[in-house]
Amino acid sequence: MSAITQRGAAVAAAGTALALALGALAATGAAADDEQPYAVTVSDATVTIGDRVEVAVAADRIEDVYAYSMELGYDPALLAYVGDSAGTEISGATYERQTPGEVVVTHTKLGTSPATTGDDVTLVTATFTAIADGTATVTASDLTSVTSSASSTTTPVVGSARLAIARKAAPVATSAPSISGTARVGSVLAGDPGRWDVDGLQFAYQWSVAGVPVAGATGPTFRVPASAAGDSVTLGVTASRTGYETGTATASSAVVARASTRTSLSASPRTLKPGRKLTTKVRVSAPGVVPTGTLTYTYRGRTVRQRVALVDGRATITFRPEVGGRHTLAVRFVPSKGFGASTDSVRIRVRR
Repeated sequence: MSAITQRGAAVAAAGTALALALGALAATGAAADDEQPYAVTVSDATVTIGDRVEVAVAADRIEDVYAYSMELGYDPALLAYVGDSAGTEISGATYERQTPGEVVVTHTKLGTSPATTGDDVTLVTATFTAIADGTATVTASDLTSVTSSASSTTTPVVGSARLAIARKAAPVATSAPSISGTARVGSVLAGDPGRWDVDGLQFAYQWSVAGVPVAGATGPTFRVPASAAGDSVTLGVTASRTGYETGTATASSAVVARASTRTSLSASPRTLKPGRKLTTKVRVSAPGVVPTGTLTYTYRGRTVRQRVALVDGRATITFRPEVGGRHTLAVRFVPSKGFGASTDSVRIRVRR
C-alpha cells in the first residue's frame, strides 16, 4: 500500500493520463456491463474516542485498470480524516482531495506502466480518527475506473462499513473528595472534588443526609440543616468531560452534632404594682441557623405558660403579677430536633 505525492514530470504524466481517461468517460458515458463486487471493511468495528481506524475498499477482481477515482463519505461529527493517509497496494501515484465529510481518492499508473489485473485487490485505504461517540458509517461511492485504452466504467454505489465509537473510560479519583468544616447544625461544610487522573474535568455536587439526596444542595458548600442532627452528611462528586464516561466519588462527614442555643429574656417594667401588665420578650439564637422549638415559663417556681411557639426565634407574652415581693421569672427553650436546650431568667419586683 502506498500514498505517493509525485512532483515534476511524474505528476504531469499522471495528470495527463487521468485527464485523457476521464475525457473518454465523458465522451462515451459508458457504464459497467459486469459490475464487479467490492468490499468495504474497517480495521476495528468497535473503537474508543481518540483511536484511529483504517478503512479499506477492495475489489474481488479487476481487469486492465490503469487509473481510478473514488469518494469516501463520512460523518465529520464522529470521524476526522487523517490527512495524507490515503493509499493502495497498486503501484503508481495516489492523490486525495478533502472537503468536510468527504475524501476523493485518485490513483493512476505512471507513463507506460502496465495496467493492473488481479484478484482481491485493495483499491483504497484511508485512516480516520474517532472524535465522538456514536455509530459511524463510511461509504464508498462513485468509483470511476479507466483502462489502458482509455475506456471507463462507473460504479455509483460501492459499499459501506459501520463502526461503533465508545466514550473513553470514566475518570478515576486518585485522591478522594473531602469535606471540611464542623459537622454541626447551622455550620457550613465545604467540599473539595479531590484529584483525578484526567485533566479538564467539570465537577457536579450532590449533598445527602443519611444517604438521601437533599433537594437543591448541588453546590460545593452546604449549610447543615437541623434535620441532619445525628446523621452523617455525604458529598457525591460527579466528574465529566466530553468524550468520557462519567466518573463518581464520595466523601463523608462525621455524625452531625446539635447546634448550641442561647436564650435571652427581657421584661418590662422590672418594677410594677400588683395586677399591672408585665411584657416579656424572648430571643433564642444559634450560630448560622434559626432555632425551632417551644418555650416554657415559670414564675415563683410554678409553670405559668408552656408550649409557646417561636416565630423566627422570638416570642412575646404578657403577665399580670399579683403577689408582692421580689420573684424570679424564668424561661426554658424546649428544642426540636437539631438544637440544644437553653434557659434564662430575670428578677421582678412587685410593690406591696
